[in-house]
Amino acid sequence: MVVADRLASFAVVMLACVCLQQAGHAAECGKGEWIGLSDMSVPRLYPGLAVLPDGNVIAMGGGSVFSQDKYNGTWASISSTEIFDFKTFSWSAGPELSERKGRMPSIMLGDGRLFVGCGYPAFGTMRGNCDPKPGGGTLKTEYYNPTSSLFEPGPPAEGGGMATATLSVLPDGKAMFFGLKKAIFDPAQGTLTEFSVSLPGLKMLGDMHTATTLLDGRILFAGGRADGDCSKQTLLYDPKADSWKLGPDMITGRQTHAAVLLKNGDVMMIHGNVCVYANVKRSYTTEIYKVAENKFIPGPPTKYGWYRPNAVTLADGRVMIVGGEIDEHWCRVHTQTEVYDPCTQTWTEGPPQHYTHFESTAVLLPDGRVFVAGGKDTKVAEIFDPNGGCESDGGYDVGLVGAGNQVCVADEDAGNDAASDANGPEPKTISAPGCGCAVMSIDRQF
Repeated sequence: MVVADRLASFAVVMLACVCLQQAGHAAECGKGEWIGLSDMSVPRLYPGLAVLPDGNVIAMGGGSVFSQDKYNGTWASISSTEIFDFKTFSWSAGPELSERKGRMPSIMLGDGRLFVGCGYPAFGTMRGNCDPKPGGGTLKTEYYNPTSSLFEPGPPAEGGGMATATLSVLPDGKAMFFGLKKAIFDPAQGTLTEFSVSLPGLKMLGDMHTATTLLDGRILFAGGRADGDCSKQTLLYDPKADSWKLGPDMITGRQTHAAVLLKNGDVMMIHGNVCVYANVKRSYTTEIYKVAENKFIPGPPTKYGWYRPNAVTLADGRVMIVGGEIDEHWCRVHTQTEVYDPCTQTWTEGPPQHYTHFESTAVLLPDGRVFVAGGKDTKVAEIFDPNGGCESDGGYDVGLVGAGNQVCVADEDAGNDAASDANGPEPKTISAPGCGCAVMSIDRQF
């Protein structure tokens, strides 16, 4: 494939995954960098974290106040919030939540309000183990209204049981809580309607699992706790047909793992705890759900065994793991990161953070950067900038490309279209297995 001289001054939408070595750029700028931010006002373990319509970030609640008890300590959640303003690059106090909670899911509604689910009122530790255990569940949902800058009451979660729930947006604008208790949230009516799932052989409880929305709109629920062990089960919900079915078993039973949607539409399961005959062990493994084949295949192993990691798919299709504990050492927190490149199908060490963020929360910003805040005993927040350390030369910033400075370009026909059309080619979807590249544009000559 020849692309030189065809892409001189046009925007080329890059949707295929033909990986070419981009010559002439310094490799050292391709890893990106972490940027330290001003501290939050208080430590926040598992804060709720969300990007607001104005682009600023709100940190909500989280475990903060430590007290010694018979189980070696509890982090009580708090109700305060604070907002990071990118104009001033600083935090300011936000409105109070209606109750103390942490580790709560949230979604942005079409009217600009942020819907916040239930959470944990406290995080405890078992004797000799720094791994927080759920301290029960809160009973309230609420809305953050950016117009009034206040939290407003949402529908109550009667009887609790939703602190473990994931929250997934449905095509009709409603959202699904899937946990020990399951419910549909209707923002138009402001209601929560409970439901149950009954299938032969279903053992998933809806605790310590993951939920991933596929490109076709279905939701993949995977793993978690079942019968006191780590479950291999998966469950698929089709919102178009309003139907449930068991998916293929994972290769390994997992709980407290991470799941990310790759750019090619497949799903990667990352680490967590694996259970063998009820013995919990750390995992160094990953596996990939091949959507078209409806099966799991082994993924590449990582260098470290991650527990409760944050995993984020970057704008260029790579996957970054950040936060969590590593290896078989309980309480061994660290600053390491790892990055998966789908073009090479390998993990490499990423740039280290400035501070440890075990049991933190991470969100992807609209500009492609990653915002990480809080963790066990920390007020620290940081931003990962994939472009960090790279100088722009009038075209795309090579910090966006993957390992080896690989660039994914459209096919030859798209290049011909660009040469004959001053406005550039029409976006074109191209099927490419294995390596999912983000939609990016370039306006420079190779």
